[in-house]
Amino acid sequence: MDLVITFIVASLFVLYVNYSKTRDSKEGELFFSNWLLLLAVAASILFLTILYLIITDNSQKELPDYLSMLFVTLFFGIASVVSIFAYKNKKVVYDNTTITLRSIFGKESKFNWSDIREVTFNRLFGSYILHLKSGQTFHLSPYLSGIELFLNRTKKLGIVLKG
Repeated sequence: MDLVITFIVASLFVLYVNYSKTRDSKEGELFFSNWLLLLAVAASILFLTILYLIITDNSQKELPDYLSMLFVTLFFGIASVVSIFAYKNKKVVYDNTTITLRSIFGKESKFNWSDIREVTFNRLFGSYILHLKSGQTFHLSPYLSGIELFLNRTKKLGIVLKG
């Protein structure tokens, strides 16, 4: 059963990655495609279904077992909600002079291309980090549709890309 679950989740992830890299992205806009939402919802539904089968199949469980299942269910539920917020809100819009970043909670930050000191890739968090001259940092997911166009623009402008 674990192998089937792993195969389904891995297949959905591969579909998402392939779709986000081959999708026609507009120059000047980065966003999460709807596959991220589909993946989060599908994984959550799959997890809750398996959890339901485990609970109904064995009625001999103790209270700590149910509490740990509740904790895991809440964890995946919160992760799904964060994914939905990321899908709905997270966006990067840029033109020849400015970049506007919108966080998953809808807060916008605006700055000029000339404010960027360098761009690095953090392998631990799996994200690109924009380092501004002011000391601020902004994280960009490599799964944003159009990230390649954004990175090409940074290279053309002579911004250092490390990692």
